[in-house]
Amino acid sequence: MMTPETDSNRPPGYYVKRNLDIDEFVKWARGDTDRGSLRSVIGPPGVGKSTFLRQLREELSRKDDVTVLWFDAAREKVNDQSLHNWLEHQAEALPIVRFTNDRTVAFAPAFAAFLRRASDRPVMLLVDGFDEVAGPTAVRQLEESLLEPVIGGPGQTYRIVLTRRDEDGLELAVLRWSEDVEALNDLTPEKQQDQIRCRLATGHAQARQVVGLEEEAATLKAEIDRAGDDATRRPLEQRLAELERERSALLAKLEPQEIELERLIMSRARDDNDREAIVNELAPVLTPNPYINLRLLYYRLSQPQLTPAARAQACLRDYLARAGLKSDRLSTLATLAADAGEEDGGKKDGIEYSSAIEKVSAESVEELLISGILRFHPPRLKIEPVVSQLLREASPIVVAGDSQVAAAE
Repeated sequence: MMTPETDSNRPPGYYVKRNLDIDEFVKWARGDTDRGSLRSVIGPPGVGKSTFLRQLREELSRKDDVTVLWFDAAREKVNDQSLHNWLEHQAEALPIVRFTNDRTVAFAPAFAAFLRRASDRPVMLLVDGFDEVAGPTAVRQLEESLLEPVIGGPGQTYRIVLTRRDEDGLELAVLRWSEDVEALNDLTPEKQQDQIRCRLATGHAQARQVVGLEEEAATLKAEIDRAGDDATRRPLEQRLAELERERSALLAKLEPQEIELERLIMSRARDDNDREAIVNELAPVLTPNPYINLRLLYYRLSQPQLTPAARAQACLRDYLARAGLKSDRLSTLATLAADAGEEDGGKKDGIEYSSAIEKVSAESVEELLISGILRFHPPRLKIEPVVSQLLREASPIVVAGDSQVAAAE
């Protein structure tokens, strides 16, 4: 049985170590290794890019010798006003950098001024979900206003890490010349079980903290209702307001699915025997994709009555949503998989592009390519292996158009 790692006080099980090493990125951020100034971590949806980036942020923040900036491209709007708001929020969180933003100028020079004030120590800009920026105009503005100033920053140690699905994602030549693209590997079979075992044994620290805050808030609300006078009620209400602020700050860093899964683990996987039984049950259906594995764990805990086919179908729908696709693309994928031989183990080695657009439509194929679920290996298209695996497992009910799954959270 695996004993979760606890080196460097790292939350065990948070990022399952593969080809990309958190410690190596930390050394690079400090300037201890010379690998250029921009690294892009790429991979299909759910492979763990965001988890890797969040863990890198936590590790750098814990050591507190690098100024860390975080930009969530999936949530932030890309215009001057929104970027100014982002910069002010970053500056507030970094009291060591004494900076007053000037909103009378465009964002790019304001950000350059911030970087000059922060140049006494290394700066690391972490950009999650770069390919989720909406539209070419916004992408161009983000490259010119946020990324390029860091590449040409006044300090000796300015670094950027991007996560995205596509290998060819940058437009500016200066960024492409500086870029080192690294694919985050899938989980090996051994690592797949390690992931679930660690997640059950150690939990998600921030999600568990949210659950604890919610439980404390519920207790406080009951005490406030019972309080007989303002003098008793006032300090309770102040503490409740503090809890809400702490909870809001944590929720900004988490996905709702992470919190719901943590609640299930805390209530239904209480001891080592429970946890090991769950790992053994899931082992045959675990995948190389960490996100899918956590969804399999979620459905095992929340709806244990589901058949394997229904569980696979539920995971497919969640995966499509994570990739930014509507659930009706499931039938599109099933059609392509049947023609590509995916349902019998991929013996046909993909489907020709011309055949694919006849079977579905050019628009559908393009959408799947952009999402990363479909890959183009000229002259054929191939479905992401984890999706092919789930399609085979779910095929009885996908083909029938049936659903045995309760609404997801």
